Amino acid sequence: MALDDYRVTTDVERAVGQGIYEESETLKTPLGSELALNDGRKFRYCRNGSSILLAGKVTSSPAWVSTETALGVNTASKGDTLLKITTGSTVSANTYQRGFVIVEDDTGEGQMLKIKSHPLATSEEKEFELWDPVRVAFGADTTVGLVKDRFNGTIVTIDTDGTETETPVGVPLIPVTAAYYYWAQCAGLCNVLCDGVTTAIGVALMRGTEDGALIPVGANGTFKAIATQHHTGEDTEYRPVILSIA
Repeated sequence: MALDDYRVTTDVERAVGQGIYEESETLKTPLGSELALNDGRKFRYCRNGSSILLAGKVTSSPAWVSTETALGVNTASKGDTLLKITTGSTVSANTYQRGFVIVEDDTGEGQMLKIKSHPLATSEEKEFELWDPVRVAFGADTTVGLVKDRFNGTIVTIDTDGTETETPVGVPLIPVTAAYYYWAQCAGLCNVLCDGVTTAIGVALMRGTEDGALIPVGANGTFKAIATQHHTGEDTEYRPVILSIA
């Protein structure tokens, strides 16, 4: 193959069995897996939420649930991989699978433990099975929180009050069916919806007031900069930007 040939399919895509322009009803590789192309573009493997996604619109992590913080937990010992957590609301089975238990306060605080599975939890003590063992034992006053896998159940949202409630994940290159798996672009040159005023080349961009669109930083609150304008941006049109989503 000549060096200037464009490789539509990479070795990673072939190994996974799903390209950047394909969606899948079934999981092909662990969520969050990274795919890097030789043109500088990078992607993360994601699962869509309950609504159809459109190409060129920024997706975000599942919404944070404010009731799932400062939760009671058993006095776990070092090495434990089962925690008994009292949830703040009804939580469907495995809603937090591949997410994390974060130790928020008191003995053992600062730990972040990956969740393997959990049953239906109805504001009562339930067992959460962990991939990561507890490294510092918990005390009687230890409290924890639950964090969803940011790549599982992505959504497209706007925050009209200037306050972010989700974190950006990436941009699909194709329409994605609800609950299907796809590659979300997180870095490199990408064609994304622009919103608001004409934007000059080189201007830092953040999520805007239109679903999945980008606007100049500071135009609506102080959201995190996630891209730089590559061509002059035009309101309601798609333009190339350089993505930089962690």
